[in-house]
Amino acid sequence: MASPKGIDGNADGNVKFPAVDAEGELNPRKTRDFPEDPISPNVSNSKDLKEPAEATEDEENKKAAKLKSMFIMSGVAVAVIAAIFAITKKLREK
Repeated sequence: MASPKGIDGNADGNVKFPAVDAEGELNPRKTRDFPEDPISPNVSNSKDLKEPAEATEDEENKKAAKLKSMFIMSGVAVAVIAAIFAITKKLREK
């Protein structure tokens, strides 16, 4: 629902936009004073700090997955060897 007043407080609802520096917009090399966003450096710094932490977590996950697969393969190899010994023992008894 719209309010009875306009965006800028006019009762008739006409919206007035702020004046634009056309010369500065069209020729950015001439503009020397750019407004600096105070939050942007903090965001980039926090992202820089998080990236190495994420990289080490990825490396740890890869190492854990490799170790897990090694245990599974060695378990399968032990099971196969045990089955071979059991079969040869049964064949010798007959």
